[in-house]
Amino acid sequence: MKAERKQSSWVSIIVLLAVCLLYTAIKYTIEKDSGIHLNQAVQDSGIYMTDEVFESEKDRVFQEGMGERHKGEHVRIICRISAKEQQKRKGYYWYFPVKDLRRERYYAVISEEPIPSGQYEIDGLISGEQKNGKGNYPILRVCGAEPNKQTRFEISAALVSAREPGLRTENGGLVLTLDRIEYRGVLAQVYFTVENRGEENAYLYHMDFKTRGVSRGGALVLRSYQPPLEIRKYLTGNEDKLPSGLLKPGQLDTAILALSPIDPEDPLDLGLEYLIMRDLENDEANEHIELRLICPP
Repeated sequence: MKAERKQSSWVSIIVLLAVCLLYTAIKYTIEKDSGIHLNQAVQDSGIYMTDEVFESEKDRVFQEGMGERHKGEHVRIICRISAKEQQKRKGYYWYFPVKDLRRERYYAVISEEPIPSGQYEIDGLISGEQKNGKGNYPILRVCGAEPNKQTRFEISAALVSAREPGLRTENGGLVLTLDRIEYRGVLAQVYFTVENRGEENAYLYHMDFKTRGVSRGGALVLRSYQPPLEIRKYLTGNEDKLPSGLLKPGQLDTAILALSPIDPEDPLDLGLEYLIMRDLENDEANEHIELRLICPP
């Protein structure tokens, strides 16, 4: 009799554990998929969302749900996919959140086939949205994915146009040449060359870049160039090539510096100041050499 009671007690415990596990699994599944509004049979409109629409929606996209308003439209994003983080849900491989490297917005990307880790340009069909505590994230169903090896700088500050002025100015044996200006929308890049044709060392003292009297360049601090604050997020440190602090006789130095955005219709005023050090204790014996040129529109 006691054996039967003991066996019945064990059965009850096992049943209770099974019910608890089943409840936990159901609860986990519901919570895991909560907030997902996916239309698997969404109709493809053939419309591709433009940058103008993105800009007009930028303050609303995570509050009101772009994924609901624009179902059936296409979005092109450049993003990094991690196969390690993929999940299988609702018949798709899910990658979430995925950051658009160009527009710095997040999406849920789903695909019928697993996507190997890497950086891709994805053509995604808006098929719904995933909601969580931080906002509404459009769900993009992958229609096409092409490997993309562009750098963050090339993506976010793509080349719009360029000029090669070839302008030159000379003073005190130093020659400054403006080789190239690149207009990249969110910033600009200026390429210039300085040559020391004199017989003494020249020390870089000051740099200045202006358009219509407004400074577009950064600061030269302890012989290190600090780009303007508003464009630093686009740079990794490999886009700039700093001019040498010391320019020896016969030395030719080429530099590439990032500036705040420049309108191609504005003139660029470029100025460099070098110091010829002859007496450390008597500044009046030292010579300041200014190199300045203006590139017209």
